Amino acid sequence: MATLDLAVKETLVAPWTDWARRATTGRRLLEAGTYALTEGAIAAGCRVFAGYPITPATDIAEYMSKRLPQVGGYYVQCEDELAGMHACAGASLGGLKAMTATSGPGYTLMHDAYGWAVTNEIPLVVVDAMRVGPISGITGAPGQGEFYVARYCTHGGNFETIVLSPSSVQEAFWLTIDALPISSHMSETTWPSASGRPSPSSPTRSSPTCGRTCSSPTATTGSTSSSRARTT
Repeated sequence: MATLDLAVKETLVAPWTDWARRATTGRRLLEAGTYALTEGAIAAGCRVFAGYPITPATDIAEYMSKRLPQVGGYYVQCEDELAGMHACAGASLGGLKAMTATSGPGYTLMHDAYGWAVTNEIPLVVVDAMRVGPISGITGAPGQGEFYVARYCTHGGNFETIVLSPSSVQEAFWLTIDALPISSHMSETTWPSASGRPSPSSPTRSSPTCGRTCSSPTATTGSTSSSRARTT
């Protein structure tokens, strides 16, 4: 889907502010935040997705199951969230950039594997598509109540993770590109979003191919709110 010839330097954070300023061409799409972050992950070099379906993060798994085979990647549907997290850790140890996605109940189940990945400095990206409300939450309503759960994830909370919280569909794309190299430097990254669940549709531009070769430690992401977005 690359439509722009933009040079990508080997930096920790993608120069997406500069890209947004320079990008004036491209195919405009009306898509949700789940689609945007999937394309961002592909552009940043993610080649493995392993996880377990859960509303409202299932869209991400569905997109990944279609897109990864097109770029030589691997999609694995595991028996539960814990297995998905460990599968991503194994893929990362094997040299591939890996990502998983879940919602609050599944994210809680991942904490043991999350802590293991942090302790062993294994690069991963985790998307937490947040719900609102107590217990299992309201699956169709947005929220950001799990911000601190993501920030101080796993047993004891004795370490901090990187939390990236996009406020729009546009930022969902750019921050996913940032999450992969950031996780490779910071071990675990969490990504709760501004509105708590994969966002409604909004206009976006098609994404470029990211040429960086950074590996990626663990990052968790949340959902994104809708807005007029342009992915260059």
